[in-house]
Amino acid sequence: MFTGKRRTNGKWCAAPHVLALFFFALCCLAACAPAEKSYTVVCWGDSLTWGAGGRATNYPSVLEGLLQKNVNEEIYVANAGVGGESSATICARAGVYDPLALAADAVLPAGGGRTKVVLNYPVLRQGGREELDPCTLGGIEGKLTIEQRSYTAEEYTHYFEPSVKLQEDVPLAAGTELVTRHATAFDGCFPVVFIGQNGGWEDSGELIAQQRALIGAESLAAGRYLVLGLTSGSAASRAELEGAMEEAFGERYVNLRAYLSGKGLADAGITPTEEDEAQMAEGVVPESLRSDGVHLNADGYRLIGNIVYDTMRRLGFTAAWES
Repeated sequence: MFTGKRRTNGKWCAAPHVLALFFFALCCLAACAPAEKSYTVVCWGDSLTWGAGGRATNYPSVLEGLLQKNVNEEIYVANAGVGGESSATICARAGVYDPLALAADAVLPAGGGRTKVVLNYPVLRQGGREELDPCTLGGIEGKLTIEQRSYTAEEYTHYFEPSVKLQEDVPLAAGTELVTRHATAFDGCFPVVFIGQNGGWEDSGELIAQQRALIGAESLAAGRYLVLGLTSGSAASRAELEGAMEEAFGERYVNLRAYLSGKGLADAGITPTEEDEAQMAEGVVPESLRSDGVHLNADGYRLIGNIVYDTMRRLGFTAAWES
């Protein structure tokens, strides 16, 4: 997905330290996943990708099971979903669109130790270090931590700690990029993008630009990607956004709201309640597929995994992976 180029201010430009990061990415994969595992698909998203409410069921794991059973047992799907993240923060974590960077000058002191840093996005608020570490700040490898009372606390402090002792103070200017593990770990993966539920976009045009940035220039050019539509809202409230996404991505766009509010219960073998019927009539995902007002339950996530797999097969994307 990432090929040494980044999208910054709407333009693709060469990323710094490409050769070093290539080696760094290989090391990250070895450290953060079984040695024999090489990801084929990456699913970018928030808690709906992570699987909140699914009781250990999430759509990336369902998709992986189907691909391993029916296509190739060595296909692995990366769940790159972090709860609470906006579309902008997901892009920042991935190093695209508006990459993660210092929002104020900082100095890493000689000798090492952790240093308070101010970032342009609130990362690590509902995720774990495996999404970010090891990371690099101004070309220096280290780890990022956060102090806050809870995931939703408005006040928090980020710290960066180099992996080695520094021989002298290292001043870093505002705008210096922090490159996370997720920004380098999924090179060449087939991207599935499911973002936007938590805001981070002003209009459909901005959300589509963010989705394109996550997909990456090469996957866009090859047409090898999928974009998943939001599951919240009604047919009326989502009409403009869904129309824009369908125009932008065509058959590579999967309208999850329309599918789940239409055929979802039937495909899951669930008899709709009266409340379900009323919601479905408005194009709202029925409560029998939800764990709360936003998140799905295990049945809902299984349906998403199934339709993503079916779409991959229908569009011929899985042919390259067949054993």
